[in-house]
Amino acid sequence: MQRRQETTTRRWADRALVALFLLVIYLPSADQALRLDRAQAPQEKRVLAPLPKLASTPIGELPKSWEAYYNDHFGFRNRLVRLYNYAMVLWLHTSPSGKVILGRNGFLFYAGDDAVSYYRGLKPFSPRQLLRLQRTLEERRDWLARQGIHFLVVVAPSKETIYPEYMPRQLNRVSRESRLDQLLRHLAAHSDIEVLDLREPLRKAKAQRQVYYRTDTHWNGYGAFVACQEIMSRVARWHPAAKPLPLSAFRVGEWMDDGGDLATMMGLEGRLREERIELAPVAPAAHTGDPGPLIRLPDGWRPLPVVKERPGDGLPRAVVFRDSFAISLIPLLSEHFSRVSYLWEWRFDVPAIELEQPDVVILEIAERLLMRTDTFPPNGPVVKRDLEEQAGGRGPDR
Repeated sequence: MQRRQETTTRRWADRALVALFLLVIYLPSADQALRLDRAQAPQEKRVLAPLPKLASTPIGELPKSWEAYYNDHFGFRNRLVRLYNYAMVLWLHTSPSGKVILGRNGFLFYAGDDAVSYYRGLKPFSPRQLLRLQRTLEERRDWLARQGIHFLVVVAPSKETIYPEYMPRQLNRVSRESRLDQLLRHLAAHSDIEVLDLREPLRKAKAQRQVYYRTDTHWNGYGAFVACQEIMSRVARWHPAAKPLPLSAFRVGEWMDDGGDLATMMGLEGRLREERIELAPVAPAAHTGDPGPLIRLPDGWRPLPVVKERPGDGLPRAVVFRDSFAISLIPLLSEHFSRVSYLWEWRFDVPAIELEQPDVVILEIAERLLMRTDTFPPNGPVVKRDLEEQAGGRGPDR
């Protein structure tokens, strides 16, 4: 009797195992047909392989095209990718993305744009590069000065610059002098270009409260406020009416978010949640203005300009060439100008400046982008021709 029960139990166990095997085998196909997987697709920052078209795909390329399509669309892929990424971070303490560094205390750091080499000091500026940057910035400053416009360069520090204590210990720093240190030292010795170094104010502020997000590349609302205070303190030297507003002029918005851009790069938005902190004016005076002639078709990834106005109060006008660090700055800076246009670019857009007729031009750029050769593109012929006329045809470099 006992042997019969054992046989029956074993038989049912075998059937259950076979059923489970068949379920696992056929579930992906069922998901492809019925869309059973409700997990959010990870944001992979790439275009998934499309379904091959039999009429237009050469026969020899069909197997490869089908394989690429299936690898990107097999059943329950979204859930499996997210579980894999989560297991890599939680159990193996390894980043599933080559663009994200797992730091300590839950801090994530960006590894793109050669940021690791920058942090470690592996690729310093050459003397020739420093001289080229100096001349490019001086050409811009001098051209603007001829129009009666002030020029300010603002460098937004990388998170690892402000929070190096949370970087992995194995990423040792070969040199303590960064490219920004080099540039500031070179300009102090050879030029009088206005470059605003935000590192020390942000380091002081972090002793009171967190100024960068743990799961994002950028500063939070408090960090943006510190940057705004420093920028407007410098602008107020030229235009006293634009003195920086106090923290009490802004309300603090706090809410739980699904995580920042670094969490998204690892496909873990929603898993690595973080408190979002943004500042907005208590009584906003600036409003979205009419971009007017600045509106043009998008050029690649670059967004259209953002224009803010608060007319009638005698404040200066500004043009801000910027990157993503300015997103949190826009609602803060805009309260200090009668009209300010934010353009997501670093080239010297002479037509935009001539159309806007600003009192101040600000160039805001992320620190890590000092690694790129196209960060300060050469000035265009309008600037060079104007400077040559100013120099009596001799040119600025002669």
